[in-house]
Parts: sequence; structure tokens; C-alpha cells
Amino acid sequence: MRRHGRSGKGRWIGRLVVLSLVLLAFWLLLIFMGGPIEPRIVEVDVTDKIAASATPESNPR
Repeated sequence: MRRHGRSGKGRWIGRLVVLSLVLLAFWLLLIFMGGPIEPRIVEVDVTDKIAASATPESNPR
């Protein structure tokens, strides 16, 4: 049985603390999972190699 005359203030503070910890954990999870899904693409410039292979001097037959 509950005692009359006690306020439930401590219970509400505990619930707010638990709720804030859950929200903080969820927020950190969203930050951690918010990275790129696909792997990053490394761009390589091969135009010089293509141009060199297209010239007749560099590709004798």
C-alpha cells in the first residue's frame, strides 16, 4: 500500500534521468551510424596515361 502524503517527485526525477540517458544513447547511436554507407571512392587521374597511350610515338607497332 502506498503511504499518503508522499509526493512522487523522486520517481519523476528518476524517470526523467532514465529518459534523458536513453535519448542520449539514441542520439549517439544516430551519430555513429550516420557515416557514409557506401565506401568512399578514390579518384585517380589517368588522363595523362590515356593520352600517352593514344599518341603514335609512344605506341609503335
